[in-house]
Amino acid sequence: MKIILLFFLLSLYTSTGLVEQTIKPKLFRAKCPDDKSKAKYCAFDHQAGTEESPKTEFLIFKKCGKNEKCENGKCEEENDLKLRKNGKSCNYDEDCLRGSCISNKCSAKTEGQVCGSRTLGEEEACEYGLICHEYSDDSDDYKCVKPVLTAGTKPEHTECGFLLAQDADEKCQKYGTIEDGKKTGDSLLCKSGIAHLTTDGYICDRIDTEPVCDENGIKTAGKWAKGGDIPITEGGCYHAVDYNGKDIYYYQDTKLKSKLYEEYLEDYEDIDIEKYNTKDNYKIKWKTYKKYLLYEYAPQLQAAGLIDSDGKVVKDKKCEYEFLMKNYLSSDNTKVGFLLLALFALLL
Repeated sequence: MKIILLFFLLSLYTSTGLVEQTIKPKLFRAKCPDDKSKAKYCAFDHQAGTEESPKTEFLIFKKCGKNEKCENGKCEEENDLKLRKNGKSCNYDEDCLRGSCISNKCSAKTEGQVCGSRTLGEEEACEYGLICHEYSDDSDDYKCVKPVLTAGTKPEHTECGFLLAQDADEKCQKYGTIEDGKKTGDSLLCKSGIAHLTTDGYICDRIDTEPVCDENGIKTAGKWAKGGDIPITEGGCYHAVDYNGKDIYYYQDTKLKSKLYEEYLEDYEDIDIEKYNTKDNYKIKWKTYKKYLLYEYAPQLQAAGLIDSDGKVVKDKKCEYEFLMKNYLSSDNTKVGFLLLALFALLL
């Protein structure tokens, strides 16, 4: 009971609101031990240490097969559900790719049809290539509409498509198109992949001097390349505990994060954004998606000792890194999975 209480208290820990808990704690607890599981688990959480000094380890025992993922300690086949496309026979909503079974056929709302309401807060599925969006300020209806896929266009009764985002003028733009020091509505639009709040709003920027964090927040001030100091009183520090029970503190943004975003943008330019938004069989390559994950979680991966200051995998941590990338940081390589990751970068 004491051990459970200690871990509960650790999970609640913050310091004057300036230190938050890390988003992905298993990165810091991951360990590939020499002794394998006799029960053939692929991974599981393990309580170690003593009652006075408890430790939590995330033990990794084996890689799963090419089309498998480690789920609940077992290797399970990815995408083994045979979801049905529109027009195919079905018995339940869950049988359908778009999540709607009507009169035993998979169906979806077509362009212009009402798909939900502001009052109820519910949405029905639209045909592929359409989104269910609040139609106007004076209407309660949500309708199926086409997303904006053209850079420089301001959405009217719709929104930007996947892999585009709105700038400070609310126009849809491609990722990595805004220079350092310029206003932005989303960090993904920045060439640096990082933005921060100033008196003039959010601006794209990169870190010149990284701040140092401790249990009280920023211990040693840092500096933005364009936006001045990262002061000691500012938040943005995270706390994690590794598998040895050691406290780790780190800042939310790093020089490395901008470097890795620039590498991701090289692959991003090869993505066909129109097909990604309109064709249900168009997917992003794993190597590109992996670059995005590396950028998104760079501060945590570096603080956990899994990658070095150049973004390269630490030699004796390859086992942990590869497993975590596939089974913990990534969702299925689909539009939904990528959208969820992109939401982490929204600022407004």
